[in-house]
Amino acid sequence: MARPGLTPHCRRHNNGHVSRAQVRRVLARLGVLPSAQQVRALEARYLDDCGFSYVRLLDEMVERPVESASIAGPGPAPRSSHSPSVDPLQTDIVQILAKIKGKMVREGVRPREFLKQFDARNELVIPRADFYRGLASAGLSLTPLEMDTLMEVFQAVQNYRDMLLMMNRFCAPGRRRYVEYERFCSTVGEALTQPGLERAPLLQPVPHVPTLDSPLNFLNFEERNIVSGALKKLSKFPDQLSNILEVFEDMDKEHCGTIPRVSVERALCQRNLLALVSARERDLLYKCFGYRRGCGDEVNYRALCNALSILYATASAQPC
Repeated sequence: MARPGLTPHCRRHNNGHVSRAQVRRVLARLGVLPSAQQVRALEARYLDDCGFSYVRLLDEMVERPVESASIAGPGPAPRSSHSPSVDPLQTDIVQILAKIKGKMVREGVRPREFLKQFDARNELVIPRADFYRGLASAGLSLTPLEMDTLMEVFQAVQNYRDMLLMMNRFCAPGRRRYVEYERFCSTVGEALTQPGLERAPLLQPVPHVPTLDSPLNFLNFEERNIVSGALKKLSKFPDQLSNILEVFEDMDKEHCGTIPRVSVERALCQRNLLALVSARERDLLYKCFGYRRGCGDEVNYRALCNALSILYATASAQPC
């Protein structure tokens, strides 16, 4: 706004300077009415031997980025169109506890033995850093996202009292940076022992069976019906009749219980069972009994043979 008012009429000598009276006249024409103190500040900054340097005033009125920010600062990161996907299993406290229980059942890990060493005063609470260190020493190492989820849940429980009681058990009240490891170990220890049997001696303990299912094994209603029909066809020739488990074990060189899909089809072809199911049914069977090993998907042939044996036994059972 000030440049049209200053340049056409005031720069008679075209040297970038005007008189103080011309500056006041231009400011009044533009509707800018500074106080006497502000006028003195402008004159103290822009007055020199030639007059009022309006060129410096106009240059400093232009907004410029900070020099250090434009030179030393990194350029803005390009915005990705797709936000990074987060695995829902790593943000679910129930799934995280199930993962820990499964590790305890399969490998016989006792986290209390590794956590109690950090409790020198027998306070039944330890710092969160020692809690994480103890879980890592016990072989229960979690991903950073899972550990962040645990820490957020432990801290959030103090603010939201309507959360699950299971979550509330792990927080040391009044000590936000501590974790009650004893109650945590009692909760995950239910996978190995069942508490309260002294009050119910006739109660039959139910062992914890860890699951290997994942979102990769999810089937909708239509897919479950197709898998059910395929299993009924194959259940007429279980391992007791076709001895297909031996063929699966011969192809399992590492004896890990899973083999690639190509090996499963080769085994079914050797026992003349491949023609019983269509390609669509085979794909859904592989998805139902699939297991992610490394970067590839394999089939849990032991679970498949067990399901066929159960279906054969229930179908051939005599009614009461």
